[in-house]
Amino acid sequence: MEKSGRSMMNTSERSNGSGGPEDHLWRILDDTAAQLAAKYRAGQKEHGGRLWEKPRMLAHLTEESLDAIVYAYTLREQLTDVLRLMLAEQFNAAYEKLRAILEP
Repeated sequence: MEKSGRSMMNTSERSNGSGGPEDHLWRILDDTAAQLAAKYRAGQKEHGGRLWEKPRMLAHLTEESLDAIVYAYTLREQLTDVLRLMLAEQFNAAYEKLRAILEP
């Protein structure tokens, strides 16, 4: 990875331009790299750096993993609500709920 968070592979190695699985993969990798770099730098700034020396890493990992499970189930419930609203032809309410889910 370069310091910018972008892959060092050139574009011709990364994508065939078909919009198929390889393009999808590289969109995921590019987004992940950019978000990870930003999150890491923000954490370094917030917590004073030197993450590699931070105590209780296993406990922190466990806490974050449990949060991810809760988020996954909550998202499933929210999307199920959107589907129910759509099936009931309550499209404005479905749109608003979906917009709230997707908000950055």
